Amino acid sequence: MAFNPRERMLVILVVVCVVLLGGDRLAVAPLVRVWKARTLRIAELETSLEKGKMLTGREKDLEKRWQGMRDRGLPATPQEAEPLVFKSVDTWSQESGLSVTSLKPRWTQDEKNSRKVEFRLSATGSLRSAARFVYELEGASLPLKVESVEIASRDDQGRVLTLEMVFTGLVLGKAEK
Repeated sequence: MAFNPRERMLVILVVVCVVLLGGDRLAVAPLVRVWKARTLRIAELETSLEKGKMLTGREKDLEKRWQGMRDRGLPATPQEAEPLVFKSVDTWSQESGLSVTSLKPRWTQDEKNSRKVEFRLSATGSLRSAARFVYELEGASLPLKVESVEIASRDDQGRVLTLEMVFTGLVLGKAEK
């Protein structure tokens, strides 16, 4: 079958268009997607690198802060830490007018270099005294954190309340060099 020059030109043009379309679908589009993905990944890595450089520049300050946190932590042994917290709770309860009926510690191992002591406190008093006690505990220099608070009324008018509280203290291990 012989094509005249015009038909031959159209056939060649159709074949070239099909090859270009196939090349676009099979080669160019996937390469553009890979290029964009790598560009995004490079941007993420550059951001991470900048953060890392910033942290290494602040390493001494961060180590100093971390050491300060370790120094202000609770003592490592229950024999040293518990009396410290008991004395503080006694001071706070006297200042606030709250009557502590029960305070029980429980020690748990958190991670490799830290332990946590959980204190369960039961007390009675007015709303004002309970609020003042929680305020004193939260503002203390000891590393204590209030985990939960439950307040219930013991009388019909709501003047005498029962405070059930769980707070924790953190004991950090010694730094490993």
